[in-house]
Amino acid sequence: MCDCTNQPNPQAAVAQLQAPQLPQLPQLPQLPQLPQLSQLGPALIALLPNSGPDTGGNTVTLFGLGLAGTTSVLFGDSPATITGQDPFGLTVTVQAPPNDAGAVQVTATNAVGTTNPVTYVYVTPPPPPEPQAFSIIPNSGPIGGSTPFALIGSGLQNATVTFGDTPATVLGTDPSGSLLFGFTPPGPDGGGNVPVEVTTPGGSATVPGGFTYL
Repeated sequence: MCDCTNQPNPQAAVAQLQAPQLPQLPQLPQLPQLPQLSQLGPALIALLPNSGPDTGGNTVTLFGLGLAGTTSVLFGDSPATITGQDPFGLTVTVQAPPNDAGAVQVTATNAVGTTNPVTYVYVTPPPPPEPQAFSIIPNSGPIGGSTPFALIGSGLQNATVTFGDTPATVLGTDPSGSLLFGFTPPGPDGGGNVPVEVTTPGGSATVPGGFTYL
């Protein structure tokens, strides 16, 4: 008969094939919960431009984070007029209020809080130059008016022109302000020579020789 006492035990064989149990790793400490972006509050990074005239009224764009829903922008203690803001809270566009020349701190406020301040500098712009009028081409034309003319000078931006006491139609100037274009008004009964005067925010000038209606 067969002696079965030395038969291999299948369960023992399987137990020997099993991988050894790894030691248990220590539990890591729980990290603190980071605040959500909406809880951080708005932040102001830059202003473009970061300076402007003390009269105000110029457009300034605020760049930052979390600026959505901005309800107030202060230049020092003076509120600016909000004209636009993007839905992502990255920019706010305002019209700067008037202020004395010098540096002020700009802040923006929404429902979450108020930003850090960023410096804006008010400057007093130089006075506009006095206009100079050298000549007018042509220097004569029909009494009925509507003659195209070019006035040569300097500092002619934003000018009005009168022929005698009658305003001319001004079309505009070149970028340098040395040429002004327009149409003559009707002349006086009987024609004749009239003075031509140029007026700008910087002053007035008279064209030598005036203009002669024929």
